[in-house]
Amino acid sequence: MSSIRDSLKILRYLFSPFKKPLALYLLAVIVLSGLEVFRVSLVYPIINYGLGVQNKPKLLDTFFNYLLPAGFNPFITSAILLILVTIFIAGFYGIVAYHGAYIFAAVRDSLDRRVFEKITSNPYSYFAGKKQGDLLYIGQGAVNDASNAI
Repeated sequence: MSSIRDSLKILRYLFSPFKKPLALYLLAVIVLSGLEVFRVSLVYPIINYGLGVQNKPKLLDTFFNYLLPAGFNPFITSAILLILVTIFIAGFYGIVAYHGAYIFAAVRDSLDRRVFEKITSNPYSYFAGKKQGDLLYIGQGAVNDASNAI
């Protein structure tokens, strides 16, 4: 249990300056997941209306009867709605991916700076006892491990 607690301490230390952007990113990913589920559920009326399937009214039927206008062909309307939702999801996914890349780059750069400051703040005796390759391996390894954890 202590290894999990230690891991959580490390993650809290690494991500503490980025709480708000990471929370917004997580919220955006959850909204994107919900939109993907909604998009998949839009296939249901297309199959029902396209194949002429007559089922007992279910929750999805009631929802789509409420959502889709009554005067239009339900097959065409649900197909157009599926296209519009797909376009919206693609745009929203692009925004989420862009901001996610920006946030993770900022986290990686911040971590790189903190590791560099930690290494350079050591006394001369620390460097005299270590090989230069070891220091570079330790510094770069920490950044790579944190990037993989993200």
